[in-house]
Amino acid sequence: MPDSENPEEHKPFGAIMKGSAEGAAALLLVESLIHALIKRSVLSVQEAINVIEVAAEVERELDATGLGPTLGDSRSVLAPMARTFRADLNG
Repeated sequence: MPDSENPEEHKPFGAIMKGSAEGAAALLLVESLIHALIKRSVLSVQEAINVIEVAAEVERELDATGLGPTLGDSRSVLAPMARTFRADLNG
């Protein structure tokens, strides 16, 4: 997802996590799990980025159809997470 799609993506990652305590804990758990899978060579960094981008695409589709909850705010969490992994990929 290009950075220009959502101005919320430019917030520092810590500022984005100021939602519910449950949501922040879930996000930390998922990101930690992804990092652990990468460290153990179960998942490559590029595969992790692809997973995050697929999740963002699913959110866009749910928003467009109205079939799911309003998820626009959660996309502002996925984009910075993807950027974190892209930084790992680039060195």
